Amino acid sequence: MEKESATTNPPKEKKSRDLIYIIIIIFLSATCGLLGYFLSQQKTQIEIITIEKEKVTTEKGALQADLYKMLDQYRGMKTNNAELNAKLTEQEAKIKVMIAEAEKHKDDAYIIKKLKKETETLRVIMQGFVQTIDSLNTLNVTLREEKKGVEKELGHQKEKFTSLEKEKENLAGQVKIGSRLKTKSISATPQKVKSNNEHRETNRAKNTDVIKCCMMLDKNEIAKPGMKEIFMRVITPEGKVIADNNDEEHQFSFNGVKGLFSQKKEIDYQNEEMEVCIYLEIKNPIPAGEYIVEAYSDEAEIGRTSFKLK
Repeated sequence: MEKESATTNPPKEKKSRDLIYIIIIIFLSATCGLLGYFLSQQKTQIEIITIEKEKVTTEKGALQADLYKMLDQYRGMKTNNAELNAKLTEQEAKIKVMIAEAEKHKDDAYIIKKLKKETETLRVIMQGFVQTIDSLNTLNVTLREEKKGVEKELGHQKEKFTSLEKEKENLAGQVKIGSRLKTKSISATPQKVKSNNEHRETNRAKNTDVIKCCMMLDKNEIAKPGMKEIFMRVITPEGKVIADNNDEEHQFSFNGVKGLFSQKKEIDYQNEEMEVCIYLEIKNPIPAGEYIVEAYSDEAEIGRTSFKLK
């Protein structure tokens, strides 16, 4: 009996295991089927959402393009009527707000649809403005023609006035130029100062203690008499102006710019010939070469000379 039991039990266990495998397979198949179904549904939903989003994006783009076009049209309707212009500006502000709202809610189909309806209302309002402006333009045709005639006459008068102003400026410029001081002659000499304070002309850089610049101012009856400043500039061979310092106190205006001066002197000019000499003390060694000496008054150059040092 024991041998017979041993041979009959294994087939039963095998059948039991096979049944379990079948159940597991059926469960897994069902699960895969459900997952496939859900994935298919999700994919379909994603496609629908994508299509809807693309549609909303397209509508948003068309809406913004329409609003920008309308904004340009409103800007082109400006008139001379302040009250009407204020209303046009108010509509422009509304359109700008709507453009911003469309960008802010670019994925919201409801908001985009609402804005489209508001755009249609704005378009109707704009048509009313167009009719009003056309009426005003028609009524003002005669006034515009008269205005053109007046403006043309004013233009002629303005041209005459401008021409007179230019003549006046030219005359004033000529008077200003004519009233400037002029030099009949100018010279500059480097000098060595001896122990007894005697000045002697030198041509050597190392011996130069003072640069003396003398000029003869010409008689000028147009010039305004009184106290005037004469500025002297001594320019080294390297193109530098000899000056004690480069601060504001050593600068003056000439030829429309500001620059350094080497020395200055105040004179009392009374419209007659007058000799003026300016002395520049050389405190630091200077190089050999050619030096340029310039004289200025009333912001203009009145004389120039040069000398050479060994």
